[in-house]
Amino acid sequence: MKRGFLNSDKAKKALSSTSPKVYDASADKPPLVMKLPYGKVANAGRPEGYNSLQVPIMEMAAECLDHPEGAVLYTSIPIRRSRSSYDDEPTGWSECFITSSVKRQIYETVGFCRAPPQPERVNFRVSLTSDMGLGMFATCSLKMGDLILSERPLIVSPAATRVTFQKPSGFTDEQYTQAILFEREKALEECLKRMFPESRKAFYALANSHTEDGSGPIVGRIRTNGFTVGKGFYDKQYGETSGAYSATCDKLSRINHSCRPNTTYTFDVASFSFQLRAMRDIKSGEQLFCSYSTVTLPAADRKRQLAPYGFQCTCASCSGDTANSDRVRTNHIDLISVNRAEYDIWAGIPRYLRNNSILQSSLDLLSDVENEGLRATAFYPLLLCTISEIYAQLGDTANANLYLGRQEAWKIARNQEPFKWDEIIAKAKRNFKF
Repeated sequence: MKRGFLNSDKAKKALSSTSPKVYDASADKPPLVMKLPYGKVANAGRPEGYNSLQVPIMEMAAECLDHPEGAVLYTSIPIRRSRSSYDDEPTGWSECFITSSVKRQIYETVGFCRAPPQPERVNFRVSLTSDMGLGMFATCSLKMGDLILSERPLIVSPAATRVTFQKPSGFTDEQYTQAILFEREKALEECLKRMFPESRKAFYALANSHTEDGSGPIVGRIRTNGFTVGKGFYDKQYGETSGAYSATCDKLSRINHSCRPNTTYTFDVASFSFQLRAMRDIKSGEQLFCSYSTVTLPAADRKRQLAPYGFQCTCASCSGDTANSDRVRTNHIDLISVNRAEYDIWAGIPRYLRNNSILQSSLDLLSDVENEGLRATAFYPLLLCTISEIYAQLGDTANANLYLGRQEAWKIARNQEPFKWDEIIAKAKRNFKF
């Protein structure tokens, strides 16, 4: 190299071409998120010659909520004091990489930071499976709605990869993506540094299905094991999808996938914890499953959603001819709404003129919906309600109360009131000319 080259205008231009320019969101209007690669990616990792961003980290009192709007923060939940220890919180500590607005939203939640609810006994164990690595298993019989696990996440961070700087001059799209992955990994390293050693060890013990696509060991584990935090927990300026957050847990992240899940999970902001509950009756020793994909999609679409995890689902709904399964899943709202509309007509007919086949057709539909693992969907309790009312009309009080009880169990499992169905049922009546 020629002496003095690094100080020349040509060299400075060459070096600055790989230095990222941080976006001014108001002026540059950057894309909100970037779709990340998976599988084996050529030239994965930090691009050669890439000059990393230098982002300062400010330490402030954890109770402080007066942060600049849009600032990105590291914070611990519950608040960690200088003398805090890992054992002070049996349900765990959460390290969070969140914006100032989300932190205010958390702290202003009614009841924050109450203790997470706990089951009366240990209801599960983590053990090796025959073909899925580690998994969760029931250690006792469980009823629909029973609490299996309550746990604070190890780490909470944006679910989507937000673009915070412009593509350096001369970079390909692939190099730009790798640079963004590198910056995301670097940002999350601070969260891992802040963890208690026990939490850090638990995090790194989790599986990683993103070892060849440029994701670092932290980002890869979050992409593999993260759960989306729902209930309005998102950055409003990004929107509900792009502004969503992902939470990775110690125990809950061990649960395996099935398109026919037997559990459901919800996130409670006030206790800052996930609750895993039984979505149907479960036998002792049975493996627990949740769905990593959208259960109301057809098999081909669910397969695409699962591809980044590096496995193919082999449940009955994904194997062989999936036509009937796809029909029930994609049309379950219409099927249940039409069933309800048929019930409403039947209930208005004088009893001596009724054809009571409505009961069997409703039970057949319930069997189809339950076989597909659609118990956690919003319209499942409407079907339970309809069957309960049919039994009540027929004078069968025992079965009417049985299905009414299952509707109540659904409310507990999903931690919500049933959906308001009136408008959709009215639409079904119009569409199907009832």
